[in-house]
Amino acid sequence: MTLTPIESSHLAAVGYEPDSERLTIQFVNADIYEYNFVEQELYDWLLADSSPGSFFSERIRPSFPGEKIHTGTLAERAEIWLRSKDAEGFRGSAVALQKGNPISVSAWMEIEKITDLRALYDGDETVVIVEVPNA
Repeated sequence: MTLTPIESSHLAAVGYEPDSERLTIQFVNADIYEYNFVEQELYDWLLADSSPGSFFSERIRPSFPGEKIHTGTLAERAEIWLRSKDAEGFRGSAVALQKGNPISVSAWMEIEKITDLRALYDGDETVVIVEVPNA
């Protein structure tokens, strides 16, 4: 199923299969859940609501048990964060590194004229998020 990005502080993307009435939601932590027997009307309302996360919490989560089908990786969480920042004019990229692989981040930042750097760590995986100055 194709998931469509959505503007929300809690939900990253949603998808719906009308034939099976299955709603799929990717949260901002990149975990993906499926909710069965969700009527098309509820899905349409979710998309139209000014606060999809609140709508989900109030109307869908209490009524439809969800099943976790994917645990998000750190790289996926970084990608979601970048997608949300893209709407704010942030031009950036994420680089996923395995622990122990050397990288000269400071030299890279200087060469690329990077103004902001964030690093996220999760076990053996590191994701470096950089912001490239707007042209």
